[in-house]
Amino acid sequence: LYELGASQETEEGLVQALERRLRAVEGRSGIHAFFNSTNTVELTPQVQQTLYQIASESLNNALKHAAATSVIVEVRNDNNEIILMVKDDGRGFNLVTAKEGAGMGLTNMTMRAVRMGGELSIVTAVDQGTEIIARIPRESAG
Repeated sequence: LYELGASQETEEGLVQALERRLRAVEGRSGIHAFFNSTNTVELTPQVQQTLYQIASESLNNALKHAAATSVIVEVRNDNNEIILMVKDDGRGFNLVTAKEGAGMGLTNMTMRAVRMGGELSIVTAVDQGTEIIARIPRESAG
């Protein structure tokens, strides 16, 4: 039901929703949060919601599992795609082992990006932090 209805993220806009999230959750948790939005364009409500959900899942993982002390969130229009990047300085993880585990977070993020015609990449290693990058084609975004 959450995904079918109009969400607050699409009503206020992706940039504002991400800024609010970082202030409300990461700010209260004591995590240093940095946000950068450059060269943004008008996005469809579906793309805004998808990117917000990917960012939220990434940030939740940084809080719950990574023991991160800082996170960087960036949204930008780069040539023919919209890019969301969430990077933390946490403990990182073994990607192969994580994909074999019981959690659905990484799979859900990947599926959300694919549904928008995009892709999700994960760069991580034990003790090296994690970087989640979602790329959505511009023609799907706006």
